[in-house]
Amino acid sequence: MKSFINQLINTIDKKDSCSVVGLDPQLEYIPYEIKKAAFKKKRKPPE
Repeated sequence: MKSFINQLINTIDKKDSCSVVGLDPQLEYIPYEIKKAAFKKKRKPPE
């Protein structure tokens, strides 16, 4: 049986997908540009 991460990588490759996977709940570790785009949708300023 393949590991979850290997299955995920294979699926991303097959679908030619741009994916970002993360479990980090700390907002300060998220790159500014990603926060900026996300908060733009929610109309909140990024930190």
